[in-house]
Amino acid sequence: MSKQASSRRKRLPACIVLSVLLLVHGAQAESGAAAQGKAETGIDSLEDITLGGIRQKVLIQGDDIANPVLLWLHGGPGEPAMMLAHHFSSELRRHLTLVHWDQRGAGLSYSPELDPQQISEALIESDAVELARWLTRRFNQEKIYLLGHSFGSVIGLRLAAAHPELFCAYIGVGQVIKPSESEKLTYAWLEHTLLQVGDWEGLERIHEAHSPLIDLVAKYGGRMHQTVDYNAIIQSSPYYFDGYIEKKKAAREFCQQAIAANKTKGPDDFFREAPEVKVPVYFMVGRFDRIPACAPALVVEYCAGLRAPHKKILWLENSAHLPNLEEPQRFQYLIRDKVLKNAR
Repeated sequence: MSKQASSRRKRLPACIVLSVLLLVHGAQAESGAAAQGKAETGIDSLEDITLGGIRQKVLIQGDDIANPVLLWLHGGPGEPAMMLAHHFSSELRRHLTLVHWDQRGAGLSYSPELDPQQISEALIESDAVELARWLTRRFNQEKIYLLGHSFGSVIGLRLAAAHPELFCAYIGVGQVIKPSESEKLTYAWLEHTLLQVGDWEGLERIHEAHSPLIDLVAKYGGRMHQTVDYNAIIQSSPYYFDGYIEKKKAAREFCQQAIAANKTKGPDDFFREAPEVKVPVYFMVGRFDRIPACAPALVVEYCAGLRAPHKKILWLENSAHLPNLEEPQRFQYLIRDKVLKNAR
């Protein structure tokens, strides 16, 4: 390039230079304001809360705290979903403020100092009511959405039936309806499956136990229909820390033993316990779910007879008991387009 051309490039009119600088500055300011606005309206917070006199952990996430709130009741007992949430919530967080709660004694709410007498279904249920009321106050919501998964669906359906004033709608995932009858259905499925594949050792084991053993249910696709690395999902959570999986396991064993010892409710039978629920009810059912207490056939039967303002079964055709992990995109779509849009 000649010295003359170089000189001409250096002598750009001041008005052009100023215009470019103003445009760049304006774009940066607009981008910064948008980012600041999102930060001000969104939330991603791991917090302590005291429920029933016990310190417990909640993870609250959403892009806009003005959105409706959804409280997630995890399964188990003692099997929290907090470290799994990032796998199935990117779309939901645009439309909801999601609250994952480690129930008393579970996950991050576990402490070796806890008295086993402080862990029971009735106490967890009472904590959930207290938490729901706290969330309505904190986020200025008249009502919230409630989702119960597996063991959490026992607590969830009870709460939806007993406290319609607190909830916009109830979503049951891997719903428990009548465990004694469900176990018979699962046993028949597992026995048939073992005969088909010629697993004589497994067949002998279930005959001796008179039970559909959970390791065999899992082996033959009744827990997960697709291959999902459960621990890898946990370890990819932004809230994961070394030693968490071991802590979670210790907490789960503690919770299961304590709840079994402190059984405060009779055998669950929602045909009798909750024939009517005065909020909309949705059941998200994995087509291949064979967890002993969660037979899809009983969910279909119960839903058919249930008296509710609105009720619907939402099938996930490529999932078993964990559709939020096996089909995370469809899982989120169903909540967004079949539950939230119907409520508006």
